[in-house]
Amino acid sequence: MIEKEKINAIKRTVDIKSLIESKGIRLKKNGKGYFGRCPFHDDKTPSLSVNTKDNLWQCFGCDKGGDVIRFVELFDQVDFKQAVQILDTGTPDLKTVQTHTDKPDPLPEPKVQQLLERVVMIYEKNFDDIGKKYLYDRGITDAGLFERHRVGYCTGKLKEILPSKGDILKDLKKTGILNQNNGERFSGCLAFPVFD
Repeated sequence: MIEKEKINAIKRTVDIKSLIESKGIRLKKNGKGYFGRCPFHDDKTPSLSVNTKDNLWQCFGCDKGGDVIRFVELFDQVDFKQAVQILDTGTPDLKTVQTHTDKPDPLPEPKVQQLLERVVMIYEKNFDDIGKKYLYDRGITDAGLFERHRVGYCTGKLKEILPSKGDILKDLKKTGILNQNNGERFSGCLAFPVFD
């Protein structure tokens, strides 16, 4: 009997995209995932979907799918135990899934911390105008709570308020305040800043 920990480790660490590509299947990026021709049926158009976030695959043509172990079972025509052994011995050309380490995220540099503090202050001012009414209408009226937690509101006009010179836009993107299109990620939302 194969240990459950070994099975879970294989499912977590063997990258599904690398595994499928190592079998000679070309994958093409499409949206959040990848698509290729399914090796399990006569696939005229790419119907094999690969989800690298969840490390899973699914064919919309033949309805087969699963994890890395299931792919090896079907492709190599082996049973579950043999598939686990194949993946456990490792294949040099397979990348492993990047796992999250327990290292804390590095603190932002001082200029970025100052910028974030300015954003919090702007959001707090906006909260007085719009956010309080929103919460009052929902029965949340504790002004002390709002002040203690520095609750704010994002109007989406941050770029008009902050100067656009220097690296401000780049720093706002790096912190996640702005998205890739320079739009405010939390536009129209209440903001609850988190402090260390």
